[in-house]
Amino acid sequence: MVKTKRHDVATESRILDAARQIFRQKGYAGARMEEIAEKAQINKSMLHYYYRSKERLFEVVFTSDVGEMAPHIIQLLVSDLPLLDKIRAFVGAYLDMITAHPYIPGFVINELNRNQGDLLQTIRSRAGGLDQLTVFFRQVETEIWQGRIRPVDPRHLLITMISACVFPFIARPIIQMALQLDEAGFQAFIEERKQHLTNFIISGLVIRAV
Repeated sequence: MVKTKRHDVATESRILDAARQIFRQKGYAGARMEEIAEKAQINKSMLHYYYRSKERLFEVVFTSDVGEMAPHIIQLLVSDLPLLDKIRAFVGAYLDMITAHPYIPGFVINELNRNQGDLLQTIRSRAGGLDQLTVFFRQVETEIWQGRIRPVDPRHLLITMISACVFPFIARPIIQMALQLDEAGFQAFIEERKQHLTNFIISGLVIRAV
């Protein structure tokens, strides 16, 4: 039987959905092509027909997810929101997105050590608009000049915001062990962290109630 184009699209969609679920659950290293094929309800030969290697399959999933995440985050940073509202929105959205794609931080670190050039090119091509971050930097500088927040290097502020969101996912096994958290407990911890982290950053910035 000759496959139709529609059938091909449907099969590929099932493969990508299955791969995304497995990569989220087990990360790149823990995922197996056999498991992805089984979840997609195809045989392993069919999976290799579409994607010859786990690396290629992961690259497609990663590129898709980064393409979904990055523009939204950047648009938040360059929006017209007041600075403190922007920080609240950024922390909430960033934590939500990493919760939905928890394999990404670990993969990025591994790829920066293994294949930095290709990873940076992927992020650059999918994220776009990184030069717009100057809008956020100027907003911070304006708030400082107008006396509403303490003097702070806006570059360090942005990196602090990002790293404080990402770290719990990178160190997740240690955090779960140290705090005695199961899966549900970790998810509750991340929800609590949205408010805690937002309050912590803003309390370090404001000079007076605004």
